[in-house]
Amino acid sequence: MAKTAMKHFRMTDRRVVLARAGRCVQILACVWMICSLAACAQKVSSGETARTPSPATETARTTPSMVAPSPTDVPTEATPPVSQIDLQPEDLRGVIIRFWHPWSGAASETVRALVEEFNLNNEWKITAVPVAYAGLDRLEEAVNQALQNGEPPDLVVGYVQQALAWDAQRALIGLDAYVEDNYWGIPADQREDFYPIFWEQDIVQGRRLGVPVQRSAQVLFYNRSWAQELGYHMPPVTSQQFEDQACAAAQANQRDETPDNDGSGGWIASNNYAAALGWIYAFGGDVLQPTTSEADESVYRFNNPEISDAFTFLRELFNAGCIWAPEIPYPEAEFANRLGLFSSGSVMDIPYMERAMQRAGGDQWTVLAYPSPAVKPVIASYGSSLSIFASSPQRQLAAWVLLRWLIEPPHHARFVEATGSFPVRKAELVYLEDYRHRHPQWAAALELIPYARSEPAIQSWSKVRWALGDAFTQLFRSYFSLEQLPAMLNYLDLTASELYLGAEKSGVFATPTITEGATPPATVPVAPSPPASPGAATP
Repeated sequence: MAKTAMKHFRMTDRRVVLARAGRCVQILACVWMICSLAACAQKVSSGETARTPSPATETARTTPSMVAPSPTDVPTEATPPVSQIDLQPEDLRGVIIRFWHPWSGAASETVRALVEEFNLNNEWKITAVPVAYAGLDRLEEAVNQALQNGEPPDLVVGYVQQALAWDAQRALIGLDAYVEDNYWGIPADQREDFYPIFWEQDIVQGRRLGVPVQRSAQVLFYNRSWAQELGYHMPPVTSQQFEDQACAAAQANQRDETPDNDGSGGWIASNNYAAALGWIYAFGGDVLQPTTSEADESVYRFNNPEISDAFTFLRELFNAGCIWAPEIPYPEAEFANRLGLFSSGSVMDIPYMERAMQRAGGDQWTVLAYPSPAVKPVIASYGSSLSIFASSPQRQLAAWVLLRWLIEPPHHARFVEATGSFPVRKAELVYLEDYRHRHPQWAAALELIPYARSEPAIQSWSKVRWALGDAFTQLFRSYFSLEQLPAMLNYLDLTASELYLGAEKSGVFATPTITEGATPPATVPVAPSPPASPGAATP
């Protein structure tokens, strides 16, 4: 994921040994009672290290020191919880681990600084070695080669589709035991602090393959100043309101005295699969069908009424001249110069759009969810997570300790600022107040998290999504017609089935059903080596 890209934990140990005070009482006379209790109190204050972790108490934007985990407000009579992981803290002393990630630029520098702080401050003297690759594709190639050599990294960043591919080789460990451990884990109240849509994305068939580290989403950019000049003082919420405003903007450009902008306005169409998914979700659709008991049944189903309705809506807007479909991957300048009232992009595109809008004169703008016919707007979310490769128990636990430290609120908030991505925990927001004030559109995007829906957590989605993007491109070609839509969606089903099952089981060699009198759609090829994430979210 080149416009891309984490931030902790402090634990304080206390162990109460008031039983010693009782023994003092039995031995000493009443006249010495006060002195005896004072002496015992000194012993209490220097008690042994407990093994129970507790949530960090975040009060200032500082880098906490790494000390052994312990409970918060544990009753003095309570027995410290026992770890289910058969290792002692001293077993981690001096362990060296490798951490591979796909980030460059400010994100990579932030990660490097965080890892350096971890190395300096963790009490076990764990040493983590960060290695940056030029994007998720290069990282995946390196990991696959390392797996062949039997030397994978300890901690790695990847999408859930990549994690599934590595897990199919029995290379990853399930993280449930680490997350839920009484001593080393993430306490229940801290787990509840994660945004559920992000936290649950890495759970596949009841098994946790990763912990979220970077999340973004596909949104609509909206020129509020221009909309108000057109007479619209509220952003669209329904698809009908979106149509009204998009067509009004297109007509305004057609009727003005500038011929160069004729044919523009409305929505600047995107061929990004995440934009297609946003529209599909907004129309109540899904790209998956309910699972069946047959092992050879494809899980994908594109030829369904909701997707047909979404694509029909967009094609009719295109036919009416309310959608402009230039071949531009990042249309920030076009949006800023009023060649579109709406444009699609990633949350992490916001800093680029900010600069484009400032250069163009400073129209007021914001971000929106994809509007829905049923007033149920949606954003399609996606992003990478941290996973741990199987190795020795010591290295696995050391990798977990680093993982947990990186996602602590004060640390991960620094990563969020470096990348423009979403926070993964609500507790991070206290560290992001200044960032929210400096980036109001990003603050507006935060309000859309409740409308987020994740991509499918299926290994084959890493390829099927590009077939969806190609089909979405076809939708806005001049030669395409609505009569071809059923055939295109049927062909998309066959392509997805082949990618999921393989050509033999999928029936891809069967002749697609073509609507009578319609021209067959162009082939929907699958890009051989696409970027690993949508839009500018690629690191």
